[in-house]
Amino acid sequence: MTPEAAYQYTHDVIEGQWPEATIATSPEWACWYARDVIKGRWSEAEEIIKSNSYFFDEYCKNTLKT
Repeated sequence: MTPEAAYQYTHDVIEGQWPEATIATSPEWACWYARDVIKGRWSEAEEIIKSNSYFFDEYCKNTLKT
């Protein structure tokens, strides 16, 4: 399952977290997962999110509120 599909599944179908998902392999989908599903900081995925400056900025603004 792709990170995008895993995000969609957690957000739209189970409406909750799915720790086994591959979402943490994608800066984009990890950012949106933290914002929309976890609704807060996702420290386990921060290194992958930091690898993309755009999504790290979005993560900081929308999730960490900095």
